[in-house]
Amino acid sequence: MVGNCARCGKPFVRGMSFCGYCGGPLPTTVAPEDPPEGPPPELPARFRVKRLLGRGGMGRVFLCEDRDLEVDVAVKVLPEELVREEKALEAIAREAKLSAKLRGCPGILQLYEFGRHGGTGFLVMEYAPGGSLHGLLQARGALPEEECRAFGAGVADALAFAHERKVLHRDVKPGNVLLSAEAEVRVGDFGLARVIATTTSRASTGGLVGTPIYLPPEVLQREKADHRGDLYALGCMLYEMATGIPPFSGTFAEVAMAKSKRDAKLPDPREVRDAVSADYAAVIRRLMAFDPVERWSDGKVVAAILRGEERPSDQSVRRESLLAPLPVEPAVRGLPSPSHPSRGDRPLPAGFVEHGGRTWCLKDGAEMALVPAGPFTMGSDHGAPDEAPSREVHLAEFLIDRHEVTVFQFSRFCRETGRAMPEQPEAANDRHPVVNVTWSEAKAYAEWAGKCLPTEAQWEKAARGSDARAFPWGNEPPDEDRARHRDPAEEGTSAVGSYPAGRSPYGVLDMLGNAWEWCADWYAADAFGRGAPRDPIGPVEGTSRVLRGGVWDDRDSGLRVTRRRRSRPDSRYDFVGFRCVKE
Repeated sequence: MVGNCARCGKPFVRGMSFCGYCGGPLPTTVAPEDPPEGPPPELPARFRVKRLLGRGGMGRVFLCEDRDLEVDVAVKVLPEELVREEKALEAIAREAKLSAKLRGCPGILQLYEFGRHGGTGFLVMEYAPGGSLHGLLQARGALPEEECRAFGAGVADALAFAHERKVLHRDVKPGNVLLSAEAEVRVGDFGLARVIATTTSRASTGGLVGTPIYLPPEVLQREKADHRGDLYALGCMLYEMATGIPPFSGTFAEVAMAKSKRDAKLPDPREVRDAVSADYAAVIRRLMAFDPVERWSDGKVVAAILRGEERPSDQSVRRESLLAPLPVEPAVRGLPSPSHPSRGDRPLPAGFVEHGGRTWCLKDGAEMALVPAGPFTMGSDHGAPDEAPSREVHLAEFLIDRHEVTVFQFSRFCRETGRAMPEQPEAANDRHPVVNVTWSEAKAYAEWAGKCLPTEAQWEKAARGSDARAFPWGNEPPDEDRARHRDPAEEGTSAVGSYPAGRSPYGVLDMLGNAWEWCADWYAADAFGRGAPRDPIGPVEGTSRVLRGGVWDDRDSGLRVTRRRRSRPDSRYDFVGFRCVKE
């Protein structure tokens, strides 16, 4: 016997890749007895080799004393096949120069020197006496959630520091996360995975950069990847730390196949270990989303969430959306930024997080806009009869989705609840608003996400603000930059967030055009004349529910924030969707 399976505790012997009892993956780094270290490396005389620290695909690492500086350092001796390739050495030299940009971050293993001596190529690095996170997991198995969060936050901070300087890691994994004597994170080997994969023929993954278990789906599918690929790998690490096993196992082909299915169920650590909290599992689910745009895109946001900080004090965080590329900064005709009202010191409900004045729902990943408490003008005396009379209504504070629920979000809801996904228009993709949903289905989604459908009053205030404007953007007539409308030839919606110039005073998008949206209220033609002055909820019964917002083929005259429409709750139309609120 060599050890025990981290998943079920049963014994395994050398040579086994998978547990014979539960099928879980077994450690692949069990060393043979008396492992040969090979001849000592040929290094400059100032280095005294003390011992071998480890070995891997990027060479052997030795603990050495730098006699000149009288300090211990880690010296990575590069594989011979790399040293023989001049292009590879040139690439490593470039990566070493790039790594110099990362000096000053305590969470990144410092690279001191790249050199050659005789036939040896080597890197001199900071020595981390705590060993690697991989070694810690091999020794202890699953870690307490408090430790998982601390290690994960440290890695997230280090990645954020690198990403801000346009440096990607590409091979984030426990073996590349080292620990100081105080068990503080040191992320190492920035950029070296790319050198190994692109300048040699050693890789068994078809030239892919990184370790398959931790690679994001877009890399395995040979698509362009960005910094969110590093954060995907962090999600895999968070899973492994909490359970003691990686989220995927098998051959390269098996792992690639498991990650290639958009509708595949994401690994849930709670199925392996009951002690994992729902919030921790939600962070993993968000980081490991199939589509990069559904992941968090800022490591500082991830670090703050893992530490339980709803309002991190670091105000230098880039204002990026959880659902990039939704517009955030003003980029259209010099428009001012949308206002982001402050919640002050009031805590958010469970399942919602705030960072930099912006709020997200953890369950469905929707970014939400705050609509502050106070009065607004509801209805109009110049529209259709059912829009009158115009009156002042007071509402309590609420949050509303910045955009309509998307096809991607609704499909995940269907997978998790066992529902059938409604048929979507042929031209629609994951970023389009979901349509063909009944009122009851929209309500069920909202409840699943911990939210509810907006009342008419909430929808209208989010669209027009408190200054009685005619349109979300003001009183100028609609045009092609502000709303998806007057386009019968195309007959379909646009991706959410495609018209940032049409945002409301609270930064809410697509309130006019694109697709009608279900509201919570029953419809009554005279509802505005007899509604309550505070937080009205509409009639107590009826036969039709209210729709608001207009549709992609409306003419200019049909687009106004006070326009109302009705439909039976069980109806399905390819021009009706919805968004949610949190009161």
